[in-house]
Amino acid sequence: MLNIYTFTVIAAVRSFQQEKKMDSIRFIIITLPSGENFEILQKAIQKISETGNTYTAMSYPPHMTLRTGAVVPLDEIDGFIEEFGRVVGCWRPFPVETDGLICLETGLASGKTSCFLHYRIKENRALCDLHLRLMEYRRYVKSGKRDFYPHISLGYDDFEIEGYLKVQALMQREPDFFPENFSWLCDHVALFHKPENKWEPFHIYRGCGVRS
Repeated sequence: MLNIYTFTVIAAVRSFQQEKKMDSIRFIIITLPSGENFEILQKAIQKISETGNTYTAMSYPPHMTLRTGAVVPLDEIDGFIEEFGRVVGCWRPFPVETDGLICLETGLASGKTSCFLHYRIKENRALCDLHLRLMEYRRYVKSGKRDFYPHISLGYDDFEIEGYLKVQALMQREPDFFPENFSWLCDHVALFHKPENKWEPFHIYRGCGVRS
Protein backbone atom coordinates (compact mmCIF):
# COMPACT_ATOMS: atom_id res chain seq x y z
CA MET A 1 0.00 0.00 0.00
CA LEU A 2 1.28 3.47 -0.87
CA ASN A 3 1.92 5.65 2.16
CA ILE A 4 1.61 9.42 2.56
CA TYR A 5 5.36 9.89 2.15
CA THR A 6 5.36 8.07 -1.18
CA PHE A 7 2.37 10.04 -2.46
CA THR A 8 4.17 13.26 -1.51
CA VAL A 9 7.34 12.16 -3.32
CA ILE A 10 5.37 11.13 -6.41
CA ALA A 11 3.75 14.57 -6.54
CA ALA A 12 7.14 16.26 -6.14
CA VAL A 13 8.74 14.07 -8.81
CA ARG A 14 5.94 14.72 -11.27
CA SER A 15 6.29 18.44 -10.71
CA PHE A 16 10.06 18.24 -11.23
CA GLN A 17 9.83 15.97 -14.27
CA GLN A 18 7.17 18.12 -15.91
CA GLU A 19 9.27 21.21 -15.31
CA LYS A 20 12.25 19.45 -16.95
CA LYS A 21 9.98 18.01 -19.68
CA MET A 22 10.93 14.42 -18.75
CA ASP A 23 8.51 11.54 -19.19
CA SER A 24 10.12 8.82 -17.04
CA ILE A 25 12.00 8.28 -13.81
CA ARG A 26 14.97 6.02 -13.19
CA PHE A 27 15.13 3.97 -9.98
CA ILE A 28 18.01 2.12 -8.40
CA ILE A 29 17.03 -0.85 -6.23
CA ILE A 30 19.22 -1.04 -3.15
CA THR A 31 19.50 -1.68 0.58
CA LEU A 32 21.41 0.47 3.05
CA PRO A 33 23.64 -0.54 5.97
CA SER A 34 22.10 0.50 9.25
CA GLY A 35 22.99 2.82 12.10
CA GLU A 36 26.64 3.33 12.94
CA ASN A 37 27.83 1.44 9.85
CA PHE A 38 26.00 3.88 7.58
CA GLU A 39 27.59 6.89 9.29
CA ILE A 40 31.08 5.36 9.23
CA LEU A 41 30.76 4.60 5.50
CA GLN A 42 29.49 8.11 4.74
CA LYS A 43 32.54 9.62 6.42
CA ALA A 44 34.86 7.16 4.67
CA ILE A 45 33.41 7.95 1.23
CA GLN A 46 33.73 11.68 1.87
CA LYS A 47 37.36 11.32 2.97
CA ILE A 48 38.16 9.13 -0.04
CA SER A 49 36.50 11.69 -2.31
CA GLU A 50 38.51 14.57 -0.87
CA THR A 51 41.81 12.65 -0.83
CA GLY A 52 41.52 10.82 -4.14
CA ASN A 53 39.71 13.49 -6.17
CA THR A 54 36.83 11.09 -6.92
CA TYR A 55 33.23 12.22 -6.66
CA THR A 56 30.93 9.64 -8.30
CA ALA A 57 30.25 7.76 -5.06
CA MET A 58 29.36 11.00 -3.27
CA SER A 59 26.06 11.27 -5.16
CA TYR A 60 24.87 7.96 -3.66
CA PRO A 61 24.19 6.92 -0.08
CA PRO A 62 26.36 4.01 1.15
CA HIS A 63 24.43 1.05 -0.24
CA MET A 64 24.38 -2.46 -1.68
CA THR A 65 22.62 -2.87 -5.03
CA LEU A 66 20.08 -5.71 -5.01
CA ARG A 67 19.34 -5.90 -8.76
CA THR A 68 19.48 -3.86 -11.94
CA GLY A 69 17.35 -0.72 -11.81
CA ALA A 70 14.15 0.33 -13.56
CA VAL A 71 13.09 3.18 -15.83
CA VAL A 72 9.37 3.85 -15.34
CA PRO A 73 7.07 6.16 -17.35
CA LEU A 74 5.88 9.02 -15.18
CA ASP A 75 2.21 8.10 -15.48
CA GLU A 76 2.88 4.46 -14.46
CA ILE A 77 4.80 5.06 -11.22
CA ASP A 78 1.82 4.33 -8.93
CA GLY A 79 1.26 0.93 -10.56
CA PHE A 80 4.98 0.12 -10.52
CA ILE A 81 5.23 0.78 -6.77
CA GLU A 82 2.31 -1.59 -6.12
CA GLU A 83 3.44 -4.31 -8.56
CA PHE A 84 7.04 -4.33 -7.38
CA GLY A 85 5.85 -4.44 -3.77
CA ARG A 86 4.02 -7.69 -4.51
CA VAL A 87 7.25 -9.15 -5.93
CA VAL A 88 9.23 -8.04 -2.88
CA GLY A 89 6.58 -9.74 -0.75
CA CYS A 90 7.00 -10.63 2.91
CA TRP A 91 10.50 -11.79 3.79
CA ARG A 92 12.46 -12.24 6.99
CA PRO A 93 15.38 -9.84 7.57
CA PHE A 94 18.78 -11.56 7.47
CA PRO A 95 22.37 -10.68 8.45
CA VAL A 96 24.85 -9.47 5.83
CA GLU A 97 28.61 -9.46 6.40
CA THR A 98 31.44 -7.89 4.42
CA ASP A 99 34.42 -9.93 3.24
CA GLY A 100 37.27 -7.45 2.94
CA LEU A 101 37.99 -4.04 1.43
CA ILE A 102 39.59 -4.46 -1.99
CA CYS A 103 40.47 -2.43 -5.06
CA LEU A 104 40.17 -3.64 -8.66
CA GLU A 105 41.15 -1.93 -11.89
CA THR A 106 38.31 -1.62 -14.39
CA GLY A 107 38.20 -0.41 -17.97
CA LEU A 108 35.79 2.38 -18.90
CA ALA A 109 34.02 2.96 -22.21
CA SER A 110 36.30 5.97 -22.74
CA GLY A 111 39.31 3.64 -22.78
CA LYS A 112 40.61 4.94 -19.45
CA THR A 113 41.32 2.76 -16.44
CA SER A 114 39.44 3.36 -13.21
CA CYS A 115 39.89 2.04 -9.67
CA PHE A 116 36.97 0.25 -8.05
CA LEU A 117 37.37 0.41 -4.26
CA HIS A 118 34.70 -1.58 -2.46
CA TYR A 119 33.72 -3.96 0.29
CA ARG A 120 32.90 -7.44 -0.95
CA ILE A 121 29.91 -9.18 0.62
CA LYS A 122 30.25 -12.73 1.95
CA GLU A 123 28.30 -15.41 0.12
CA ASN A 124 24.79 -15.37 1.51
CA ARG A 125 21.94 -17.70 0.50
CA ALA A 126 19.20 -15.39 1.80
CA LEU A 127 20.66 -12.45 -0.14
CA CYS A 128 20.86 -14.50 -3.36
CA ASP A 129 17.26 -15.65 -2.89
CA LEU A 130 16.09 -12.05 -2.45
CA HIS A 131 18.02 -10.98 -5.56
CA LEU A 132 16.54 -13.79 -7.67
CA ARG A 133 13.01 -12.97 -6.52
CA LEU A 134 13.45 -9.28 -7.34
CA MET A 135 14.79 -10.21 -10.79
CA GLU A 136 11.52 -12.00 -11.57
CA TYR A 137 10.03 -8.56 -12.19
CA ARG A 138 11.11 -7.67 -15.73
CA ARG A 139 8.92 -4.68 -16.57
CA TYR A 140 10.75 -1.36 -16.94
CA VAL A 141 14.10 -3.10 -16.51
CA LYS A 142 17.00 -0.69 -17.07
CA SER A 143 19.41 -3.23 -18.55
CA GLY A 144 19.70 -6.92 -19.33
CA LYS A 145 22.56 -7.34 -16.86
CA ARG A 146 22.01 -10.43 -14.71
CA ASP A 147 25.37 -10.84 -12.96
CA PHE A 148 25.11 -10.35 -9.21
CA TYR A 149 28.23 -9.21 -7.39
CA PRO A 150 27.06 -7.82 -4.03
CA HIS A 151 29.33 -5.06 -2.72
CA ILE A 152 29.45 -1.59 -1.20
CA SER A 153 31.33 0.93 -3.36
CA LEU A 154 33.58 3.59 -1.86
CA GLY A 155 35.14 4.91 -5.08
CA TYR A 156 34.82 4.15 -8.80
CA ASP A 157 34.42 5.54 -12.36
CA ASP A 158 36.28 8.86 -11.83
CA PHE A 159 38.69 7.24 -9.35
CA GLU A 160 42.07 7.27 -11.12
CA ILE A 161 45.23 5.39 -10.15
CA GLU A 162 46.93 8.54 -8.82
CA GLY A 163 43.96 9.22 -6.55
CA TYR A 164 43.88 5.65 -5.30
CA LEU A 165 47.57 5.77 -4.34
CA LYS A 166 46.82 8.83 -2.20
CA VAL A 167 43.89 7.01 -0.58
CA GLN A 168 46.05 3.93 -0.02
CA ALA A 169 48.59 6.07 1.85
CA LEU A 170 45.75 7.59 3.89
CA MET A 171 44.47 4.12 4.82
CA GLN A 172 47.93 3.14 6.02
CA ARG A 173 48.18 6.29 8.15
CA GLU A 174 44.66 6.01 9.56
CA PRO A 175 43.69 2.31 9.47
CA ASP A 176 41.01 2.70 12.14
CA PHE A 177 39.09 5.12 9.92
CA PHE A 178 38.25 2.30 7.50
CA PRO A 179 36.76 -0.78 9.21
CA GLU A 180 38.24 -4.05 7.98
CA ASN A 181 34.82 -5.72 8.04
CA PHE A 182 31.37 -5.16 9.49
CA SER A 183 27.88 -6.66 9.43
CA TRP A 184 24.29 -5.45 9.57
CA LEU A 185 20.73 -6.72 9.28
CA CYS A 186 19.26 -6.44 5.79
CA ASP A 187 15.67 -5.46 6.60
CA HIS A 188 14.45 -3.42 3.63
CA VAL A 189 14.42 -2.99 -0.14
CA ALA A 190 14.64 0.64 -1.23
CA LEU A 191 13.82 2.50 -4.43
CA PHE A 192 15.99 5.61 -4.85
CA HIS A 193 15.68 8.25 -7.56
CA LYS A 194 17.86 11.21 -8.56
CA PRO A 195 15.76 14.38 -8.84
CA GLU A 196 18.85 16.56 -9.14
CA ASN A 197 22.45 15.86 -8.09
CA LYS A 198 22.02 13.18 -5.42
CA TRP A 199 20.12 9.91 -5.15
CA GLU A 200 17.26 10.18 -2.67
CA PRO A 201 14.72 7.70 -1.19
CA PHE A 202 11.46 7.28 -3.09
CA HIS A 203 9.86 4.20 -1.52
CA ILE A 204 11.02 1.60 1.02
CA TYR A 205 9.63 -1.92 1.40
CA ARG A 206 10.25 -3.29 4.90
CA GLY A 207 10.87 -6.92 5.80
CA CYS A 208 8.27 -8.81 7.82
CA GLY A 209 7.93 -7.48 11.35
CA VAL A 210 10.07 -4.38 10.67
CA ARG A 211 8.54 -1.09 11.74
CA SER A 212 8.89 2.05 9.64
